[in-house]
Amino acid sequence: MFYRFAIATHLADREAVDRVAALTTKRRSRWSWRPVNAFSGRPFTGEVEGARFHIRRSSRRIGSRTLLVPILHGRIVPTPSGSEVAVHVVPTRWVIGVYATWAILLGAVALQTWIPPAGVVHRVWEPLLTFALALLLLAAELTVEARRARRLLEEALLWR
Repeated sequence: MFYRFAIATHLADREAVDRVAALTTKRRSRWSWRPVNAFSGRPFTGEVEGARFHIRRSSRRIGSRTLLVPILHGRIVPTPSGSEVAVHVVPTRWVIGVYATWAILLGAVALQTWIPPAGVVHRVWEPLLTFALALLLLAAELTVEARRARRLLEEALLWR
């Protein structure tokens, strides 16, 4: 489950990298998304290395250590008219792990209800519907966060 978008800008690739880096606060370590300065006012936390970046949205409202905010993997590619910023938005490993565990547990419940004992009503759709609704919720949250991040990146790359 992911979300992709691209932003075409008139800026040179080095200038686009500098603008993304200006929006980003460095994190403390490779394994921590907690920024060096938690309230720097910058909308993203992460790393910008060369023409690639791995960032996530950060603000006072959502905090910098939340596990639900997706990660934005991006690269900046030069084009004849400027550059293009290609972004791939994915959920965190923690969220993927929780949903995988939940899928396994609900799959086991669905399998047990698929072959019910004598006299029990066949209700295999209930756990499957629960999981489908959870995936729909994850997709909606990922889309909302991706659109917020896209708006912030577009403001920095297109409107200055």
